[in-house]
Amino acid sequence: FVVGTPAPGSAEDEAYHRELKTLVSTSGLERETTWTGYLFDPTPAYAAMDVLVVPSISPEGLSLAALEAMQHGVPVIAFAAGGVLEVVQDGMNGILVPPSNVPALAVALERVWSDPPLRARLSEGARATVDSRFAPAAFKKAIRRTALELTSSIVTLNAEQIMGS
Repeated sequence: FVVGTPAPGSAEDEAYHRELKTLVSTSGLERETTWTGYLFDPTPAYAAMDVLVVPSISPEGLSLAALEAMQHGVPVIAFAAGGVLEVVQDGMNGILVPPSNVPALAVALERVWSDPPLRARLSEGARATVDSRFAPAAFKKAIRRTALELTSSIVTLNAEQIMGS
């Protein structure tokens, strides 16, 4: 699947989209490639995926697509850069490769795609990561812990001010 559309009015996005279509065509991958366009609800696409590739080469923020895929048990293959490092643990819930190393990305994709037991293990790890770190209960626990730390710091500061007066 190639999900998404070029940003309206972006000549750069349009050129990249044309480049991808040409690459798919010249590689003989038209029958294996589905161009979905923008998906309001990407759930069916995630359900059909074996793996999600996040080929971002610039340090972006946390990838919502990676989190959504992992929630559906889809392992992530990505360049080790930016926000993806916050969620993808190499060999646990996905595969990380050196930034901009396209051959390493291809090798990782082939490895995960051709090894069903590895893919199953990464899939379980992906779902477990989202359940343990990004589920509402996990956020509630993290917020409570942070609030307690802040409260403790305020109490300590107030005690120091009183004692120092």
